[in-house]
Amino acid sequence: MTHNCDDCRNRNLTSLCLLEASEWASFVKGRTLRQFRAREVVFHEGMPTSTVYILCGGRVKLSLNTPRGTTRIVKLLSARSSPCEILDKAALERSVYSFTCETLTEAQIACIDRTHFTWLLQHNHRFTLLVLNALIAEAMSHLDALREQCLPARQRVGRVLIALSENSEKEQGGWSHSPRAVSLRRQEMADLLGITRETVARILSSFQREGLIALHGRRCEILALDRLRRLIGATAPSVMEITSRV
Repeated sequence: MTHNCDDCRNRNLTSLCLLEASEWASFVKGRTLRQFRAREVVFHEGMPTSTVYILCGGRVKLSLNTPRGTTRIVKLLSARSSPCEILDKAALERSVYSFTCETLTEAQIACIDRTHFTWLLQHNHRFTLLVLNALIAEAMSHLDALREQCLPARQRVGRVLIALSENSEKEQGGWSHSPRAVSLRRQEMADLLGITRETVARILSSFQREGLIALHGRRCEILALDRLRRLIGATAPSVMEITSRV
């Protein structure tokens, strides 16, 4: 996976990159592009925040440790649907990272020294506004996620499947065949929704009995997407800014 910012098709779609030529040169000067393998940890919760990470390619998950000693997935991100996303915006004002970031696929991530990033915020008014807009969008996504938590577990699992399906379609530029196939570990789905793995497995099994999906290990084929939408009354969940969450 190789990403060239100058040739990036998503550059005009993400606010963080809407800089004038001279501003863009200053931004690029302070960043390096790194390649990560699938299932590789980019940074750990509690590590000192020496670097700002921006997702350029691939898919990642952000998780945190709960007071009960469990892991909770906060967000799944894909560079296709969330291009140039700052992976831990809270860390911009903290001395340690708020989350643990792990890649789900091979990924390319821009790494910017935090000192240089702070300098840009202090000296470039346009850049500061772009980052502020990103922070506002982040806050709104968390409000939407809180609303999701009020829904029954069955409805939330269905929404995850729909979101995975729709975002996978965006990644592939449309579907050439049916049914739609998505993939997500049961435990990751449970950690994302704040329910048990057993509950996820039970709901998926019920969907399969109803002819909505077909399960093949970790792979799930959605056989009746429209019927699944009607059943759970859904649009894709905001809790996942996925571009293919998995």
